[in-house]
Amino acid sequence: MTQSAPRTGDLFYKGPDLEILEAPEIDSRYESSVKGIHIIGDLSGIPLLKNAVNMGHDLVEKIGPALKETDLEDGEYHLLIVGGGGAGLAAALAAQELGLRYLLVEQKHPGNTINSFFKGKEIFAEPEALPNLSRLWVEHSYKEELLERWSATIEKENLNLVDCEQVTNIVRDGASFVVETAKRGYRARKVALAIGRSGNPRMLNVPGEELPKVHHVLVDPDAHTMEKIAVVGGGDASLEAALALAPHNEVTLIVRARTISRAQKANIERINQMVETGKVNLLTESKIIEVREHSLDVEVKGEGYTLANDRLFVMIGSDPPEEFLKGLKIRAEGDWNLKRVLSLVGLAFLVFLLYGWKKQGFWPFVAGGPLYAWTSWQPSMWFGILYSTVITGFGVKAILRYRRDPYQVKRYIWLILSQILLFWVIPEIIFQMVWPVQDGWRAYGLFFPAPLYVWNFWAPQGAHVFWFAWSILISIAGVPLMAKLTGKKYCAFVCSCGGLAETLGDGFRTLSPRGRRMRAWENLLTYTVTILVAMVIAFGLADKDSGWWKFQGLVIDFSLAGVVGLAAYPFWGNRIWCRFLCPLAKLLYIFAKDNSRVKITSGQHCIRCTLCSKYCQMGIQVMEFAKNGEEFSNRNSSCIQCGICITVCPVRNLQHGDWSEERWKEEIEQGPPVHVV
Repeated sequence: MTQSAPRTGDLFYKGPDLEILEAPEIDSRYESSVKGIHIIGDLSGIPLLKNAVNMGHDLVEKIGPALKETDLEDGEYHLLIVGGGGAGLAAALAAQELGLRYLLVEQKHPGNTINSFFKGKEIFAEPEALPNLSRLWVEHSYKEELLERWSATIEKENLNLVDCEQVTNIVRDGASFVVETAKRGYRARKVALAIGRSGNPRMLNVPGEELPKVHHVLVDPDAHTMEKIAVVGGGDASLEAALALAPHNEVTLIVRARTISRAQKANIERINQMVETGKVNLLTESKIIEVREHSLDVEVKGEGYTLANDRLFVMIGSDPPEEFLKGLKIRAEGDWNLKRVLSLVGLAFLVFLLYGWKKQGFWPFVAGGPLYAWTSWQPSMWFGILYSTVITGFGVKAILRYRRDPYQVKRYIWLILSQILLFWVIPEIIFQMVWPVQDGWRAYGLFFPAPLYVWNFWAPQGAHVFWFAWSILISIAGVPLMAKLTGKKYCAFVCSCGGLAETLGDGFRTLSPRGRRMRAWENLLTYTVTILVAMVIAFGLADKDSGWWKFQGLVIDFSLAGVVGLAAYPFWGNRIWCRFLCPLAKLLYIFAKDNSRVKITSGQHCIRCTLCSKYCQMGIQVMEFAKNGEEFSNRNSSCIQCGICITVCPVRNLQHGDWSEERWKEEIEQGPPVHVV
């Protein structure tokens, strides 16, 4: 498996992208952008059943005591919970225990998502080391046992719930909300949305799809025998359905794509075996044109066919409840509004002032400019002090967060020490104060190779030959050697841009842009900047007054690496410069792609929680590797070996270097280093 190759046609791609998972914007009390509406469970963007029940319990603990003191009108509730899954039931139990007046509204039946799983579906209770704070039973079990225990709890506790009522709208009315369903309206001071991310099943939008033979879930494969069944979809759900139905039915699998690639490797291998033995009929590059009572009209590679058919399973995923949330004016993490735009402009201006003060030479910091006085404060020295302080402070914060992972502790200690020593003490103190040398500022090039740092190629005739020679050596020989031995680790262990990203930007790593379109832009922009920097060196080497040097200083270093790279953290994640603009990152990737042996491997224990992909600051589909037990490195991704995907994995399914099952057994007993909630 590899990241899909970036294509020019993807630059403006606007179709569905399975990699992009937009979560609603919530705070530490799970409150959305609409005050009074809280979001818990899978809908919040945090997966895993145990996390969901803990969030439901925690929500009531945080808002319940104050709610209990609220005077209610007749028929009004303190809390109305929408959704009867794990999060909703846990919130209801906690509300009942606290003595709140509450109501749980479920559009079908409690535990409906789990009930839609296959008969005998295994239910994970990961991470095992994370305690269950709720009174709702959650253990490693099977679907039937879990639902039986939940039903017993609902009956024993006599939870106040109504089922088979779908919430259609939520409207604020004074200090309360009116929660509207197709049957009635309910008033409540607070609303907790626990409706999950599944939303409604995706439809084929073809005639006849409303016929009773069309289904979107397969609950019991044994209920179907001697039938002509068609299954639509190329994901794990459709493949598993086809595999389960094939022994006792005539099964046709209909896939729109040319090949099956999105499903787990094991499922693909099993379906291919069934196809080879004639137990499953596979139609690729195909789509259904019309559904009839006893047949299907199908288009296969442009040709029309009619298939005899008794039953149709359409398993092409589901649409998240985006329209419902938009109707409630609940913002997603990446949504833009006037406040967000003004925040970006304001932050960019502050970063502009900071880097302008450091760089000098640009208006308004030039002689006669309104901020020229700032330049008398030895800006490079003070900037080094500020930079080192930020790196140390946020680095220590990261160490405390990841303290249970030795790899991260060592990495952050190395990161802090290397930043202070290499990018402040040596160039500013040693070469300009303790042991001052001519053009001591060029010492930054000791550890910054071109094309990231090109200023030792500026006016080399007037400087000591060492600076020029060293820059050529570290750039031409050092970069390929570093890429071969360490891959792109430089970005996560040494680089100052990466140093800020890993420390100051650590809390923003989940905001990184993802998907086909972003990878296409990443490829185009990094090549563009790399070519531009090469032109700066080529055309500016013989002329120190060349306009190319002004372009490098003002556009590349100041505007892109400085202002854009740093100001983007709260909006597009902590690696905008590193991923989309840095020429050194592009060269490291090019040299490491066919030479580096540094890698991350995965076992066979993935539960497809998506946390590894969510926390990858480089936008890599980590779960696509992990679910298939495959390794990834710079041969098939832009990985920088930061290892956060390993740190957040609740089942310890990722490891540095070669996979060791023995090491996994030891690590799984300890639990994940970080519980993501």
